[in-house]
Amino acid sequence: MNHLVRMEKQLTDYKLRFFTNISHEFRTPLTLIRAAAESLSGQKDISESSKKKIDMLNRNTKQMSQLIDQLLEFRKIQQNVLTLNLELTMVNSYFRDIFNAFQELAKQKKIEYSFTALSDDEELYFDRNKVEMIVYNLLSNAFKFTPAYSRVELILERPGDWNFLIMVRDTGIGIPVEKQDLLFSRFMQIHFSSEGTGIGLSLVKEFTEAHKGKVRFSEIPAVVPCLRWNFPWMRRYITINDML
Repeated sequence: MNHLVRMEKQLTDYKLRFFTNISHEFRTPLTLIRAAAESLSGQKDISESSKKKIDMLNRNTKQMSQLIDQLLEFRKIQQNVLTLNLELTMVNSYFRDIFNAFQELAKQKKIEYSFTALSDDEELYFDRNKVEMIVYNLLSNAFKFTPAYSRVELILERPGDWNFLIMVRDTGIGIPVEKQDLLFSRFMQIHFSSEGTGIGLSLVKEFTEAHKGKVRFSEIPAVVPCLRWNFPWMRRYITINDML
């Protein structure tokens, strides 16, 4: 077993080196495509059909950029150079923007999609880019494994004065009990991921722990899979050195 794990790690390292090099090459042309699409979307007198196609182009180039960023971040984690850029952020409006990015996908897949915000919009210090990757990964996995006419929920809660909780719940296929312990594994979870790079949820775990938080899978009730992401509520100014 240990030999297989070592081989898996070595193979993953080779793959990441290769994809990291490619990612750097992709960034410039992808940036140019996004700039052109954004320029087109800002023009007047374009047809509704053209506008929808431009919006689709914007969404997909953004998704490609996020995948590239994930590969580069994962490489940083392997090299132990992960850093946080903490910014004071209005919680509800920030997460609503992420929620809105999946509205079109929910319509296409005929999935009931809802967002439950905090009762009051408050401020919290966190790394905006890394938290965006966290929530995008949680929602992406929920939509990937949730069939049509089912439900996906993004829920924000304050279970205590010093805690902030994000839950992504869905009525999808769930995760077998024997694989739940491997869900956030850096290497092993790639074996039961049918799509993607196989590093998304391991990044979720790494970024959550960098914020001094925890992420776990649960089923509440048993028929509703739920990914729970919790970290300390930070209202005072906290430096990167405090967090690492």
